[in-house]
Amino acid sequence: MKSELELMRLRDEALAKRGRSLDKMIAENRGYTEPEKVKVDALQNEIDGYDADLRKIAADRRAQGISSPEEIAAALTGQPLVEPGHFTGSVKQGEVHDFAPTGYSTEHRSLGEFIRDVAYPTERRVMSMGVGSTGGFIIPDQLLQSVMMADPESVLITDRATTIPPFGAAPDAATTIPALDQSGTNGVFGGVTMGWIAEGGDKPETEPILREIKLEPQEIAGYVTVTDKFLRNGGEEVNIFLRKTLGNALKCACERAFVSGTGVGMPSGITNSPCRIEVPRAGALGIVYQDLVDMVTVFGPNTWSRGFWIVSQSALAALLVMPDPGAAGTLILKPSDLRLGTPANMMGLPVYVSTRNPVLGATGDVMLVEPSYYLKKLGSGPFVEMSNGPYFTKNQTIVKIFANVDGQPWLTTPLLMEDGVSQLSPFVLLEA
Repeated sequence: MKSELELMRLRDEALAKRGRSLDKMIAENRGYTEPEKVKVDALQNEIDGYDADLRKIAADRRAQGISSPEEIAAALTGQPLVEPGHFTGSVKQGEVHDFAPTGYSTEHRSLGEFIRDVAYPTERRVMSMGVGSTGGFIIPDQLLQSVMMADPESVLITDRATTIPPFGAAPDAATTIPALDQSGTNGVFGGVTMGWIAEGGDKPETEPILREIKLEPQEIAGYVTVTDKFLRNGGEEVNIFLRKTLGNALKCACERAFVSGTGVGMPSGITNSPCRIEVPRAGALGIVYQDLVDMVTVFGPNTWSRGFWIVSQSALAALLVMPDPGAAGTLILKPSDLRLGTPANMMGLPVYVSTRNPVLGATGDVMLVEPSYYLKKLGSGPFVEMSNGPYFTKNQTIVKIFANVDGQPWLTTPLLMEDGVSQLSPFVLLEA
C-alpha cells in the first residue's frame, strides 16, 4: 500500500480533476456528456479508494499507538496539501446548483462516514456537526456535491432553472418576485405604451403593469432502511449506497415536480403552467413532421440559444424513423447521433430522452422548453435524520433525507408579441 502522504496527494489530485470537469459543465450550462460522466465516475471511484486506504492507515496507527497528530502535522509541513476531507482544486463553495452551501463543514471524508456519526455519535463528532433547530443534521458543504450528484441526462430542468438561493435567517420563508404582467393585450412590455411626440407635445402617461410571483419552499423527504451493522461500518459501501440512493432520489424527485408538479404542497411544473402552449397533433396518437414544425413556430421568445427538446422514451421510435423533408434520404433524428457525447440534434435544437414525459400519444410526449423561464426557490437543507424506533428489535435504522424547495414558471400566460397576433411560449407541448 502507498504511504499516507502519497495517498493524500493522489486523492487531492483526483478531486482537482473532478472539480475542473464540474467547472466546465457549469460554465457551459449543461450536463455531463457520456464520456465526461465515465471520467467523473472513474475519478470518484479513485477518491473512494484513497479514502478507504487512508482510513485503514489511520485505524492501524491508532491501534499501534504511533504517529501522533503533532508528528503527522510536522511531517506535512511545507507540503501542498489540505485538511483531509475538504475538496480542493477548483471545487468551490457555491457551485452546487441544487442547494446552496451553509458555510458549515466538518472533517468527515465521505457521506457514509458522516451518516455513521449521525447514527453513532461521539462527543467530539457531535460538537462538529450542524444540528438544526427543528431536528436533523445538516449535510456539510464539502459533502453536498456528492449528495446531489445524479445522472446528468436525468435532470434537465433542475440544473438549468433560474435559481433563487435561501435568504438569511429565514430560508424557508415565502418569497415574492415582481414581474411584468404580460397577459392579454399587455404584451411583452407589460402594458408599457410607446408613441412619437411632436415638438412641444405632451408626453403620454404610461407605466408598466406589475404582478407578483410567490414562492414558498415546501418540504420534500425520503428515507431508506438499512441494517445497523451496515451503518456502523461507515465505509465506502455506505458512502456509495447512500449517495446513489438518497442523493439521486432527492434530486430526481425535485426534477419530477419541476416538470409535472401540481403546485399543491409542491412546486408547479411546466406541464401544468398557464403559460404553456399545447400544439394540436396532426397525426392521431402518433408524431409527424408537421407537429414538430408547429411546435417550433410558437417556441419563444429568445429561446433558441438555451432551448431543447424533451421526448418520451416511448416516442423515440416514431422520431427515429421520421424522414427529414429538407434533406432527402436522411432522418430527422439520426440513430447514430444518440451515441455521441453531446445530445442528438433535431431542427437545430438538442434532444433529450426522458421517462418522465407522458407516453406516446399523450399531451407532453414531446416538449420544447427553455428552463431559464422556470424559477427554482431553495430553502433550508438538505438534512439527514436517523431513527431505529420501529425496527429496534430487528437491528435496523431508518435514514431520512429532507430539504425545502419550491418552483414555478416565471410567466402566467403565453406572450402576445409586437405584431399583436403571434403568441409564443418557452414551454411548448404536443397535445394529445
